[in-house]
Amino acid sequence: MPVIDGLRGFAILLVLFYHVFEKSHFIFGLKAGSYHFDLHTFIQSGFLGVELFFFVSGFCLMLPYAAWMAGRRPEQTLKEYISRRFWKIVPSYYLSLLILGIYYPFNRQQQIPWSTDMLLHFSFLHAFNWPAFISINGNFWSLAVEVEFYVLFPFIVMGFARAPLITTAIVSILGLEYSAVIAQQHLDGTFIWAYQLPSYLPLFAIGGIAAWVYEKYIRGREIDEDMRLDLAGITIFGVIALGYVFEQLNQAGSGSFAWAWENAHRLEIGLILALFTLSAACAPQKIQAAIANPVLTFFSDISYNMYLWNAAIVAFIASRWVADPGWRGGVFALMALAATTLVGWVLTRFFERPLMRHRFRSPQAIVAWVRGLFSRPKKIADA
Repeated sequence: MPVIDGLRGFAILLVLFYHVFEKSHFIFGLKAGSYHFDLHTFIQSGFLGVELFFFVSGFCLMLPYAAWMAGRRPEQTLKEYISRRFWKIVPSYYLSLLILGIYYPFNRQQQIPWSTDMLLHFSFLHAFNWPAFISINGNFWSLAVEVEFYVLFPFIVMGFARAPLITTAIVSILGLEYSAVIAQQHLDGTFIWAYQLPSYLPLFAIGGIAAWVYEKYIRGREIDEDMRLDLAGITIFGVIALGYVFEQLNQAGSGSFAWAWENAHRLEIGLILALFTLSAACAPQKIQAAIANPVLTFFSDISYNMYLWNAAIVAFIASRWVADPGWRGGVFALMALAATTLVGWVLTRFFERPLMRHRFRSPQAIVAWVRGLFSRPKKIADA
């Protein structure tokens, strides 16, 4: 879906420029004559890009099952589901973990031994250990949460296939109850509690039900121009509402105040994203093209590898570059964008995509593929 691609591209740029802001405090904005458009509201709270990623994840994971429920495709088997998730997520993550863990653990936490730290990360269990949760690469915490949801997701699908609305409500309520409990215990301002999987369940669940609504009520339906214009208005409202969310988070403060605010408002964030996604998917083509423009679509395509590497690249450049809030901050931002984009594109194009295409079924197939990379091409015999 073009709209989902645009949302994913926007999310990765938010995350990247938030890390740039952390290191440089550069004020992002656009000037056109006497007019100045300040982007700082979005950048300062750019870590909300992770919330967008989790919503998109819930949407995309449920989409094939929603299409099956609508009679548009065969049911995805558990083996197919596991294969897709493994080859999409694990190889690129392990590559970044090995390189950063050995050569540049820029966020290494000394409270935990290196071997234990690496073992927890390799097993995706680092969410259950506070030093490991944010160690090596601060972005890795979200991979643990994502994989936990992958494990839970087949059970959600079992309920969803029978009662989509009830299952969505149950999953969301479980997440809201968790958020309420840690708020009562005054733990919602603690990173390791506020950023665990249960607090994200409403986002995942709403993403899933949005996919079901799209397949059941929207995809393939004829929509007249008047209705499309109405939906364009709803899309614009969604954009304004999302901007309001960013501003409210800014007003809440930083650190523990921001974490507590996120913990209390993930349901509303999910509903706004669902409203925006479903209305934009039916809006006039010009609006859809503006959301899924070539720039955002390109960044969406390489977003996973950019996400894995952006914080490390920003930290590495910052260690060798004095990025004051002035013009040097702008140069620093461009350097980080260029370097992260290049790394993300190379790894996506030459590492992730070949693996996704082959989706090896056995260790022997992996060995054969590796040998093929280094073998000389066969000469074409003379006719």
